[in-house]
Amino acid sequence: MPATLTDSQLKAALTNEQIVKARTKGIGEDETIDVVAEEIATACSKVDTFCSGYIVASGTLTGWARDLCAFAVAKRLDTPTDSQKTAYETANSDIKDVRDGKFPNLEKVAGATSGKVASGGKKQIETR
Repeated sequence: MPATLTDSQLKAALTNEQIVKARTKGIGEDETIDVVAEEIATACSKVDTFCSGYIVASGTLTGWARDLCAFAVAKRLDTPTDSQKTAYETANSDIKDVRDGKFPNLEKVAGATSGKVASGGKKQIETR
């Protein structure tokens, strides 16, 4: 199941003012970039990549994506708070543990491989 994250879920880690400020900071008259949507997509993609091959509860995926995204948005605005930094570091550690098969009680998707490179150079890549 892919990670999902909405603005309203992101508000648990950021204020509405921070989200509005992030969407308007540095945007010129002709630009239409939504930096919050960009960071949401990036965080969800990272969580999905690290957790592929395992069955993880959707709420857990959303929580990790929220913490990664909130840190990235806060970093674009100014300096992230200590709690945002701690949540970011914890989420990164957790998804790395999932990727490495260290996260407890997770079921592997049938027939899935880790996709990690075990050894080899550009021409000789062996996967686990």
